[in-house]
Amino acid sequence: MYFGSGSFLFPTWPIFDRALAISLFAVTLAMLILPRLFGLILVLRNRMQALACGGAGRLFAGVVLEIVFSTLLAPVMMLFQSTFVAQILLGRNVSWTTQRRDEAEIAWSEAIARHIGHTLFGVFVAALVWYLSPSLLWWLAPLIAGLLLAIPLSYFSAKRSLGVWAKERGLFLIPEEVVPPPVLTRANEIHDQLAAEARPGEDGLDRVLRDPAANALHLSLLSSMPELGQTDPEILAEARRRLASAESLEKPHKIALLYDAETLSRSRPLVA
Repeated sequence: MYFGSGSFLFPTWPIFDRALAISLFAVTLAMLILPRLFGLILVLRNRMQALACGGAGRLFAGVVLEIVFSTLLAPVMMLFQSTFVAQILLGRNVSWTTQRRDEAEIAWSEAIARHIGHTLFGVFVAALVWYLSPSLLWWLAPLIAGLLLAIPLSYFSAKRSLGVWAKERGLFLIPEEVVPPPVLTRANEIHDQLAAEARPGEDGLDRVLRDPAANALHLSLLSSMPELGQTDPEILAEARRRLASAESLEKPHKIALLYDAETLSRSRPLVA
């Protein structure tokens, strides 16, 4: 209540409680960091598990770097998610596409196009805070730094070479990378064998249409997962037409054919 029960000309503005603000900041920080520290302690209690993650020193360094990275990334993700919520409230269509799970890197132009708004918003927030209360700028430094560094952070975090550099130094390792399980070792061997047997420029669809063993294996996998065959009928029809007339196939057409057991069965290659 800004006005008491009596008659007052001016309101009673709330007084900033510095101790309460620091307590709130400490509790928030603890909620974000303590789960990571508890996880680190659990791993360090098991010497073999710690060694499987690169050792205690590298494990601790990885946790510190992850905390710094996630802190800088948080304000950018906050703006992305806030934008999605605002668009939903405005009745607009919102699409959350699948993550990139290959090793494709992004160019500087793409990073700039996606994050220039975040950077400009960071500049605006920094200028506004500096104008209103310069001392408050230190409290908001992690948020502002994440926005200002959004473009280089996005670019460098997508570079494969940076991940290889970290792996060579034992950072961010999981036990399966240090001591691969037998099933993963065997899968890598099969992958290398198939890659050696593949013809130059041949992709997965070409291999399934050419190699009887690959065709049989692929069809058996499709039969065990019938839900994968639910593709767009128009794309599938166009893919079948292009395959029959030996026209070039684009990525959506190839994916539709790989999920189409009927077409692959009719196109089954003969054993040489």
